[in-house]
Amino acid sequence: MNTILKFLKNKIARLKKALGIVDKKVLISFELSEFIQETESALQNLPQNYKKLYELHPAEIQFFVNREKEIKELQKSFTNWTKNRFVTCAIIGEKGCGVSSMLSSFLATIPQTETIRGELHEKIFTKEDYFQYFNTLLGTKEITTNKELIDFLNNTQSAKIIILENLHHMFLKKVGGFESIKMLFELISYTTKKVLWIGVFTPETWNFLYKTISLSNYFTSEIFMEPLSQESIKETISKRNEYENLKIEFLPKEESLAGAAFEKLEDD
Repeated sequence: MNTILKFLKNKIARLKKALGIVDKKVLISFELSEFIQETESALQNLPQNYKKLYELHPAEIQFFVNREKEIKELQKSFTNWTKNRFVTCAIIGEKGCGVSSMLSSFLATIPQTETIRGELHEKIFTKEDYFQYFNTLLGTKEITTNKELIDFLNNTQSAKIIILENLHHMFLKKVGGFESIKMLFELISYTTKKVLWIGVFTPETWNFLYKTISLSNYFTSEIFMEPLSQESIKETISKRNEYENLKIEFLPKEESLAGAAFEKLEDD
């Protein structure tokens, strides 16, 4: 019996692999593992004040570089919104690509406008979670329907900007898992006169919701965060080094040291 079960198990495993259901495990080589350990060790030996310059949080204004294109698109959307046009913005970018820093820089370029910034840190996919989140964000009490939220925002005296980051937390990939995000889109659609909505999505979330619930129908402006160029990355590093009066010296590779071209450079 055990032999038959083992045979069937192997047969099923091979069938799954052939169908692409099971991915082949990729083992990390010893060299790669050693490189990772050496890198982590080297990072630990860096001065504490230098490591703080590269912590993963929104960049201070003096360190921010090269998001002019994205900021101009937001400025254009803001201008159109102030003219009472239907405007909603979606920003699509990987986590850690600088969306929060870019938004802070954008807000600094426009006339002072009441701004509410929200960031989702856990899944919000039920009605209860949805209303609890917005009651906390807006400072309201015991609002339990979308109509109440819509009326509250539309009846406020001043127009405002509401930024929601990490919107990949507002749904689940299962039946009934889209209730909260659909309610959000209804809220957005009925309050654009008083609110400039800016939603932040990862590319994976955007593509998934684009296919499943036609996400792009709810946003008039889609702003994709472009990869930073090498020059922008160099500028980012240089600004941080200048701030701490540090200078980076790039050491040549061992094979370069032994080369005739390097010896010629030393002679010059």
